[in-house]
Amino acid sequence: MDLVLPPRFAAQLDWAQTGSFNPERFHGDDRREYLEEAARIEREYERNWSRHHVQES
Repeated sequence: MDLVLPPRFAAQLDWAQTGSFNPERFHGDDRREYLEEAARIEREYERNWSRHHVQES
């Protein structure tokens, strides 16, 4: 049996496991939700990386 994850959770899990995203397995509204979550995660990562990088300088 295949496990079906909500798109937002799938994006979080993909990032946590591989550090990348795989929206190709979703379509329509599910794909939109996945991509929105992926964009949110990337913004948060960039914000946190920038803060950390500035503190080291």
